[in-house]
This record gives sequence, C-alpha cells and structure tokens, in this order.
Amino acid sequence: MSYHHFTIEERESILVYRTQDLNLSQIAKLLHRYPSSISREWKRHLREGNYSPCHAQKSYYIAKSHFGRKRILEIDRNLSNTVRQTSISRVSMVS
Repeated sequence: MSYHHFTIEERESILVYRTQDLNLSQIAKLLHRYPSSISREWKRHLREGNYSPCHAQKSYYIAKSHFGRKRILEIDRNLSNTVRQTSISRVSMVS
C-alpha cells in the first residue's frame, strides 16, 4: 500500500463504522488501510471523547498550509531588501 492522506469521505466512514461498533482493525480492512493509520487518525482528532471528520479535515488543511520549503527571500527580510536595492541600482545604471 502506498501512502496517501485521509479524505473527508474516509474520515466520515471511520466515524460511521465506529458508531456501528467496528474495531479499528475491521475499519482498516474496509478502507484498505493499516490499523495503525486508523488508530493514529482516531487518536489525533479525538476531542473530548468525540471524533469529528470535519474538524479532522480542517486540521489537515491548516497543517498542509504550513508544508513545503519557504523561499529564502521570504525568510530573510534583510537579504530581500538587499536584493531589491541591488536590482533597482542596476536598472538605474542601465537606463
């Protein structure tokens, strides 16, 4: 099995299956996932004894927005300003 993120449909299925008293291993088989993935998803998004697929999906989107590499010029304002000033100076010299 290759790795992929849970979809909102899978999250809703987890909730439905849990309300039907299926255990995590049974849910994993139905969703073609590893039991540890289902367990992790369940524990990670359990709030005050309740699991909310919508809350889980929202948390995923928030976390996803923080993924990826930041551009150097976004991180280092001094470098960004230096590059900007140097570019302006060079354009002025050419004109």
